Amino acid sequence: MADRTRQSEIVFKKVLIQKGLDLDIDSGESYDDFSFDPPSPGNDTIDLLEENNALTNIIINEDMFAPSLSGSITFNDVSDFSSKLPIKGNELLWIEIEEPGGEIKAFPPFHIYSVEELTSDSVVAKGFVCNFVSRDISTATY
Repeated sequence: MADRTRQSEIVFKKVLIQKGLDLDIDSGESYDDFSFDPPSPGNDTIDLLEENNALTNIIINEDMFAPSLSGSITFNDVSDFSSKLPIKGNELLWIEIEEPGGEIKAFPPFHIYSVEELTSDSVVAKGFVCNFVSRDISTATY
């Protein structure tokens, strides 16, 4: 079990949002066609750690009664990346951390199941809160 006093020493190495699949019946796309290999940043992927002050908050919760993780992520879209990759739900969230002691851990992809656009007086950036859950739970539930 991890030492709880060292939690603040965890460092986020990657926080990627990848374009989700269009699961409309007519699209022909399926989760069976999707790769579990972490994507590289490009047209269909955004690295929130490389964007200018994009990531503002991330919360990850562990369910006591099911083998799953869930949480929420809050970020600002300062560089207007949402015009290239609309954030509307069904995206995948990839998280990689460095634990105390230097070990790198990559989580399996999370499924973003809801998106709320934050309203503010700022004309500089749009804000988003995305709720996510372990992908194995979301594909078994939906």
